[in-house]
Amino acid sequence: HGEIVHVSGTGFTPRGAVLSHLIRPDGTEYPETPMTADATGNILHDITIVPNTFGTYELVFEDVVTKTSATQRFLMVPLDFDKAVTPTADRLPASLTGVWHGDVAGDRPAITSPALIALTEGRIGAIIGSVAYPSLGCGGELWLISVTGNRAQAGEIIRYGQDRCNARALITVTQERQDTLALEWRDITRAGHASARLKKRSE
Repeated sequence: HGEIVHVSGTGFTPRGAVLSHLIRPDGTEYPETPMTADATGNILHDITIVPNTFGTYELVFEDVVTKTSATQRFLMVPLDFDKAVTPTADRLPASLTGVWHGDVAGDRPAITSPALIALTEGRIGAIIGSVAYPSLGCGGELWLISVTGNRAQAGEIIRYGQDRCNARALITVTQERQDTLALEWRDITRAGHASARLKKRSE
């Protein structure tokens, strides 16, 4: 919150028009920003996030000439939340991929809910899986924030059942054994915490 996000991109049309779209956590969009790529097709862009809206932001750069786009996500958290983790890899490792399930126990309120998580390999900032909470009637997407050894952080974007589950969660999964993941779910505004042991259901 309040920091500057430095964005760079390559592969755009040299000296071509580019439109920047910044989508808020609630799905609404800031006014688009036009820019021009340099002679080698690179772009540089700085974003300062001021409004106090925490959660996942999605940045989309649209190449006007080729009609193609590139996306990147970032998580805005309160200033007193954990500092960002420095990744040691740029993709989700194959050992964490697959379909996982288990019971997630929360502390606020103290409830237990089954969870089903599917993870696939993907780069930091990209969607790498889905999550469903059947008993709560909600679920959505997971995007990769960081990878450090056998641990990965993901942002949770609730796509359905938003009235029953919030979209401000940071999920950390740590591989304990080949068929077991430890999961920690945290509301980035500190409104709740939950944990689970997930078993691999399929590859």
